[in-house]
Amino acid sequence: MEVRRQHRIYDLTRLLHLQIVLDESAPHRVVGSPDVMREQLERLNVLGAEPHITMQVLPCTADAHPGLSGPFSILQFADSPQAQSAPLRRFPWADAWPWPRRCSGSVAPTTRGSGRCSAVTEEWSAQALADHLVVRQDLIGIRTEVNVDVEADVAWVTEPPVKDLDLYNHVVEASMEIASGLAVVMGCSDYLDDAPRIHVEPGWVRLRVQKSNLAAAAVAGISSDESPDTVERVKIEMWPQGPSAPSVLKRWH
Repeated sequence: MEVRRQHRIYDLTRLLHLQIVLDESAPHRVVGSPDVMREQLERLNVLGAEPHITMQVLPCTADAHPGLSGPFSILQFADSPQAQSAPLRRFPWADAWPWPRRCSGSVAPTTRGSGRCSAVTEEWSAQALADHLVVRQDLIGIRTEVNVDVEADVAWVTEPPVKDLDLYNHVVEASMEIASGLAVVMGCSDYLDDAPRIHVEPGWVRLRVQKSNLAAAAVAGISSDESPDTVERVKIEMWPQGPSAPSVLKRWH
């Protein structure tokens, strides 16, 4: 099957036009050994030079897209070349979680001290570091107290939750537009493909970031994620609400 397919690609009497879109994370993911990866990249370089092969790279900064849930097909009709149809698969995580949508686990740190996340490098001002928060229309960055993994609990709710400020050390709120209806939760060192998604109502949402156990985590430092007694905990709740200014409801020193 593989030989027949390759023969079809190189058969000069009936060349197929092959268009390839690679996710940016794919060439960076080591499968096998560095030597194997080098040969794969060299092969892609050779194929990309062929006149009937178009190769493109989809950057990790791109928004959520159908390819995140697996392969899909674009169909073109002979009687109407301009008409195209792209049957898309449903995102599996949209059906897997009942309301409220929630994901839990450990999340890589966004930034600590002088560290910076490349997606929002310029936005980390002294005030943003003090607030533990960077806000853009389509992205919210959260500074962690420690430069190791933290426990994260992220949930979508249908209305503003009750404020339990006594349970947390630092609480902030901000607004973000999620036009796709999918919120991506990831640390700066995570791959976009591997990051969990949460199904939300498309449009503007309000986020409340509630951080706890910060004193124990700060004392333990880079060992804080080795014990539940010292791990930094971040709880994020999202609900539908129009845009409004960021707000610090409780500040950690």
